Amino acid sequence: MLWAFLNFLLIATPVAERQIVWWRTPGGMVVQSDNLCSMAFTQQSDMAIISWDKESIESVAFATKEPLTDQPALVRIDDTIIGEITMTSNGIAILLTARPLDDLLRDATQITADIPDHPFIIPIDHNRMAALLTARDKCRSALR
Repeated sequence: MLWAFLNFLLIATPVAERQIVWWRTPGGMVVQSDNLCSMAFTQQSDMAIISWDKESIESVAFATKEPLTDQPALVRIDDTIIGEITMTSNGIAILLTARPLDDLLRDATQITADIPDHPFIIPIDHNRMAALLTARDKCRSALR
């Protein structure tokens, strides 16, 4: 479950001084790595990662172990399109978004990326989202 998240953090923050797990629940977790707080959701070999930095820049990333071809995909939280990514053959794609995601996440049931040969459909337990968002807020308050 943690393989892609840990690999992603190593790519995104190559000089990570520390990693702190703020909250873990089946299928979701909040982790701090230096100046980044990330909320990760898993489904089999796929992972969706939403990250925030101290300045509230938000990103959504997808990672998979499956081999893929480079192709664009719309990213959605439930039915709301938040942007477009291009999934690369190394199985990682990142979308920076100017749109705040908290209101969408509060009641979200899934995060998706419509990739034709490997659709990402990552379920979210919205009953646990309040705890994840609280952990994310504590994480962000600890950022340097």
